[in-house]
Amino acid sequence: MSKSQHKLFCASPLGAGRIYVLEGTCQFDEQLLQPGDYHRADAGSIHNQTATKDGCLMLMIFSPNNEMLDHV
Repeated sequence: MSKSQHKLFCASPLGAGRIYVLEGTCQFDEQLLQPGDYHRADAGSIHNQTATKDGCLMLMIFSPNNEMLDHV
């Protein structure tokens, strides 16, 4: 990850997680999400490459039991 990117979170969803990008762009693992894009994270998956270069606004729906990780 370059110095100009901002890391958003690392998570291990205990239930399926959902992300809907409203504004900006977000690099989610290998996938670049843009406004209008939707991503579903399966339960038990780990995401350690979530970042934004210029900022983004997204709706994130996760279980309150998800584990937020400092690093992977």
